[in-house]
Amino acid sequence: MSEFDDNLKDLFNSSESGVNQNNDISSIYNDDSGNKKSLEVDEDLIEKQTQYPITKIIDIDKAKDKDNDEPITSQDIQFLLETISKQAPYDKTQIKQIFYGICSSQTSTKIHHNINSKKSGEGKSYLLKLVSDLFPNSFILKFNNMSDKALYHQNGTEAVKNEKTGRYEELKPMLKELETEIEELEEKIEGTNDKQFKKSLKSQLKDIESKINDLKSKTVKIIDLDDKAFIFLDTPNEGLFNNLMSILSQDTKEQLYIFTDKDNSGRRLQSRTVLLRGSPLIMSTQVVDDTRNNRFAEKNRRFINVNPDTTENKIGEAMRQMAIKLGGLAEDFEVIVSKEDIKRSKEIVAKLCKKLYNHNQGFLYNDIKDNGAKIPYASILYSSLPTSDAWSMTVLTRLLNYIAIITKVNMDSRPKIVDTETGLYYPISIYDDLKESLQIMETASLSIRPYQQDWLTNVFLPAFEELDPEPNSKTNYYGDIIAKENVVGLTAKQLADKMQQLGMNSSISSIYENYLRPLIKQSIINSVRSILNGKENLYFPVNSDTENNLSVSSLPLTEDCRLIINKLFDEKKVLGESLRTLSRQRSNGGEVNKYKIIDIDGSEISIDDLLEKYFFNKEHHYTSCSVIFTKLHNNTIEQYSIVNEEQTKYNTEKLDETDKPSQQDAIKKSYECYYCDEFAPTDNRDDYEKHIVLSHDGKLAYPSLIDLEKHSLKPKGKDREV
Repeated sequence: MSEFDDNLKDLFNSSESGVNQNNDISSIYNDDSGNKKSLEVDEDLIEKQTQYPITKIIDIDKAKDKDNDEPITSQDIQFLLETISKQAPYDKTQIKQIFYGICSSQTSTKIHHNINSKKSGEGKSYLLKLVSDLFPNSFILKFNNMSDKALYHQNGTEAVKNEKTGRYEELKPMLKELETEIEELEEKIEGTNDKQFKKSLKSQLKDIESKINDLKSKTVKIIDLDDKAFIFLDTPNEGLFNNLMSILSQDTKEQLYIFTDKDNSGRRLQSRTVLLRGSPLIMSTQVVDDTRNNRFAEKNRRFINVNPDTTENKIGEAMRQMAIKLGGLAEDFEVIVSKEDIKRSKEIVAKLCKKLYNHNQGFLYNDIKDNGAKIPYASILYSSLPTSDAWSMTVLTRLLNYIAIITKVNMDSRPKIVDTETGLYYPISIYDDLKESLQIMETASLSIRPYQQDWLTNVFLPAFEELDPEPNSKTNYYGDIIAKENVVGLTAKQLADKMQQLGMNSSISSIYENYLRPLIKQSIINSVRSILNGKENLYFPVNSDTENNLSVSSLPLTEDCRLIINKLFDEKKVLGESLRTLSRQRSNGGEVNKYKIIDIDGSEISIDDLLEKYFFNKEHHYTSCSVIFTKLHNNTIEQYSIVNEEQTKYNTEKLDETDKPSQQDAIKKSYECYYCDEFAPTDNRDDYEKHIVLSHDGKLAYPSLIDLEKHSLKPKGKDREV
């Protein structure tokens, strides 16, 4: 067995450490003063959670400081991410993806990632190792490789299914009890001369031995995969990935696998049964194109692609850090990142993982299956996605999962909804969490690798748009068409020439392998054999509307990563109603509210105060205008906004540089309401337009001078009032 398989064994064995010999559900640990204390665990609660009555022991290191640990603030998380980014300053978004992905291993909702690149040596393994090294080794396991069935051969708990209860019971205590009976019978046999009695004892002995053989034949090995993260620093082989996909694709918590294997003698085949409980987080790296894999579509949906930055600036910074690290003393690297900062970051991560684990365990024990966070603006998010594309469901799932894990990572800096009956709490997502999620989703929402999207947008589609709208043809000496292409398309040679124009030298074969073939496989590009030159293929977009092909993401985002929505919504009403739905629920007794909203200081907070403090306070938090862009089609607002932007740009250019104070005042008051005095003048166009739609529906946001006279409105001194 290889070293990595031995390491995997140790990981699963470590989950059984700390169990006392009597399998008592109470465990002992020392408090800070060195005194022994008993950690009582509700047996009924655990039995409700487990599908087999094998004692589940809470990790003592995680549980003992559950209620008294120090809070981890958003500033701590920011410090942590900044510390990691010092060693890869051009991959900040990628670092966040990997960090939040590994954090999700301690929750029920795993966010699997595949870190890939166009060619080797671009830093994919470096990023994964950089981030994962900060996490505790208790649940992180790194591999360079693994055999196809290594998972099924790891140490686990042997158990037998009780046919009456349908649950699995641990085999070891049963065998020990039967072996004790055998020893007692053998002593009785040796101590008696009564032949009839001895014969009866031997018959009982055979029955017990038969029971033991029967139990062993029905034995199932149970391997617990929950709360573990598998880090593959090299490309896993296809067989292993197929086995992992089988685990990840199931919705049930327990999965039974039966396979044939050689017995201990190595001569005969025998059937073995393994029950895998839960599923691990998978973080893998990959260079090779895997679209040929039969399960590619499934993998592409479950794994989020992460691409390291490959710009010249990034490569230059990487070489600078390499020179410092490899060309000097260890202390020289302190100019990049200090050992103290790394040490503090590891401490933060360790505490954070305990918090995430403990938070998740409460939901598992109560058999509650959800993300463990409250996202009050979820209805706004799904309404922005197209219903004509099934990929929208994948995009929405990824977006909500990112928001949930970011919220839980920052749970000590978020208000909470507390269930007064169970004590469970749901941290409330604010727009800060949505803002960070949308920045990540700019690439995470793609159905193809990010570098392929860049090539599609910057090379293929511009080259295609430069073609003549009519298919190429061949004429004879007299100008008669003797052959004509059936489609308008590009040859690989034309694409290579386009890349060369853009300073992106690449061979025709690499263009096909890295871009054309994967995009053809994913039905983004089509190809046909050329009629004029049978040795070449012509490539063209599957969708003839190239505007819709500029992105293979269902998530509409602006350049500054704001979510574009096309439907009007009353923000306060949506957020308030989402929270008030819970506040109306009563406890079992019916006299008090089942849920309470608790602020970060532990005090109860009203819904109105919550909205004002966390959603409409521009000084301390992002507001909806920072994360949402409302685009109203066929509406006068959009039409007049465009005109207003052009006029504002023209007038701004005309302003004298010496008149900057008056220019700032003009911009500050560039949006004033014509219909009421309640709206304070602002420089935020989104705020102004939302006010007009919600408070003065049907009225013009940018009336001309004629409109002002017609409706007896007071002019505001704007250049557009002409």
